[in-house]
Amino acid sequence: MDPTPVLVTMTLFLVIGGVLALWLITKHRERTMMLEKGFRPEEMKELYHKAAHSSPNPLSSLKWGLVFTSIGIAVLLGIYLDAIYDLEEGIYFGLIALFGGIGLMLYYAFSRRAKPA
Repeated sequence: MDPTPVLVTMTLFLVIGGVLALWLITKHRERTMMLEKGFRPEEMKELYHKAAHSSPNPLSSLKWGLVFTSIGIAVLLGIYLDAIYDLEEGIYFGLIALFGGIGLMLYYAFSRRAKPA
């Protein structure tokens, strides 16, 4: 019997449990430090409420749309070039990085012009 599936499953649950434990410990330390600094529980609730309900950047959708569209174009171009020129598979990673960067630069150019209020 191969022990690999059991080890993978145990590792998965241990990692998930470790991440949750680390998150809870960090949250507890943060609140403890805020109480030590003199924040009242009402002020802490207000801070957390503001952080959870803050308005997102309206240009965030534009950024991710440009990045994913450019990555999609890169994959299509990679498939096309691979079919015509029989290139190595490494071309996909290079094109994805190149076009993802181009998408981020386009976002930067658009966001500089738009300047959200």
